[in-house]
Formats: sequence, structure tokens, C-alpha cells
Amino acid sequence: MILARMVDAFLAELEQEAGTTRRVLERVPEGKLGWKPHAKSMSLGQLALHVASIPGGVASFLAGVIVGRFARTLQLLDEPWFLETAWEDTVRRFYQVPFE
Repeated sequence: MILARMVDAFLAELEQEAGTTRRVLERVPEGKLGWKPHAKSMSLGQLALHVASIPGGVASFLAGVIVGRFARTLQLLDEPWFLETAWEDTVRRFYQVPFE
């Protein structure tokens, strides 16, 4: 019962934010995807990909919750190696996308 309410709350939030996210992504100029405000910053295209991928990440999380992996996921979040590995994997995937 509590799990169903959590999932419903996440889905409602995704629906509420979807329109705004879509409008923001539509305003990213195609010819400027490689632009960076600073040499150490991600490019505009990488940031747009990050924003666009968040709903998929939430959906994956919810799928894990639904099939009963939630407790294990919470345990892993307490492990420093898990967060570091997840971060490194995310960064690696961003840099594999050809933005220019």
C-alpha cells in the first residue's frame, strides 16, 4: 500500500514536470551543443542529455521498486563504492555521446 502510494507520487511528479522539461530541451540550440561556460564544465549538449535522461532514471528506479529491489538499492546507496561506480558510469556514458 505504501509502495503503491510512493510510485503514484513519483509518477505524478514526472507528469507535472514533463511539460516544463520538454520546453527547456526544445530551447537548446542545435548549433551550440558543444558550448561550455567554462573549460571544466559539461557542454550544453551533455547537460541537455542529463536533463533528458532523468525521467528514464526515475522509471528505472521505480521498476526496481516494483520488482522488490528497493531494499537492496537502499543498502547499496550506503556503500561508497556504489555511488562512485554509478557516477563514473554516468560520466563515461555522457562522454560517449557525439554532441558535435
